Amino acid sequence: MMYTTNTGITWNSTTIPDRFGFLHFFDSSQGIAFGPLRRYFTSDGGVSWNVGGDTTDRIASGSDYAVQGNQNIWMVSPVSIIGTDIGFIAKSTDGGKNWVYQDSMSYMLFGVDFIDSLTGFAVGGGHFNNNGYLYSTIDGGLHWKITTFNATGDLIDVAFLDSIHGWIISENTIYRTTNGGISWEVQNTIPGINFEKVFISKNDHFGYIIGSYPGRKKHILLVADLNIPLHRDIDHVKEPVLDVLNNYPNPFNSSTTINYSIKTAGRVQIQVTSILGEVIATLINESKSPGEYQTVWNGKSDQGQYVGSGVYFIKFSNFNTIRSIKIQYLK
Repeated sequence: MMYTTNTGITWNSTTIPDRFGFLHFFDSSQGIAFGPLRRYFTSDGGVSWNVGGDTTDRIASGSDYAVQGNQNIWMVSPVSIIGTDIGFIAKSTDGGKNWVYQDSMSYMLFGVDFIDSLTGFAVGGGHFNNNGYLYSTIDGGLHWKITTFNATGDLIDVAFLDSIHGWIISENTIYRTTNGGISWEVQNTIPGINFEKVFISKNDHFGYIIGSYPGRKKHILLVADLNIPLHRDIDHVKEPVLDVLNNYPNPFNSSTTINYSIKTAGRVQIQVTSILGEVIATLINESKSPGEYQTVWNGKSDQGQYVGSGVYFIKFSNFNTIRSIKIQYLK
């Protein structure tokens, strides 16, 4: 393994006594690496690594991983520990130290991504058929909905930029959603190439897809600038789905009622965020029909703790609309 402490000007080497396929740093010091049978942890920025035991306490190693925050990690695999073609999803809530099965799946799973701590997607295919399959959850993986995806062959990977825009790759096709995964469309097909991985950089809004040419020692890298609006012709701008968003009382000291009215059916997400954008509480995360709705925030975080006095934001996300309003909580 190579690591740098000066933004890549020079590199140093360190040794992990294993091959590893996934590496993630939670901050500048704490990191985790997964090998075929074990996981490794570092607390000094990757200079030294300590083994953490079997990768998932007798669960087979994964094909892909998704990380949210400093604690939650999801792993998907195309095979179970007994070597069948039944995939699984496992989750850790303590930064990768301990793992539990979340669900045993009916099909092989190759890719996973989570928009936040609740909403996630996993993709894969069947060993004895030529279909792609999309799994989705809105409760952190406790329950999964399976959809047969209109694709030729397996779905290889999935990645989201935000709660609305996401991409899936199959063997040679790129699919895109602009409504949080409710529907998908073909964005591009490149015959003769096997796509292997899609990565979305949420910080600078760039997308990367890695692929290879079958039978040739040659690879391809596709780069997309996601800051450029897609399909924004003036005659085809979609009508905003949000009609009303307000709350009362504001300021408040016990609870506040959030009123919202939507015009278009789809997945609705309402979150309370700090002024830095950190998600404090998720109030709504489900599909809604057009109509008028109310929800209440009682000043507690998702962990059940009362937040401190101050300014917060109510963030509404649905289809092609993201809107926020400022609220003030007084103790």
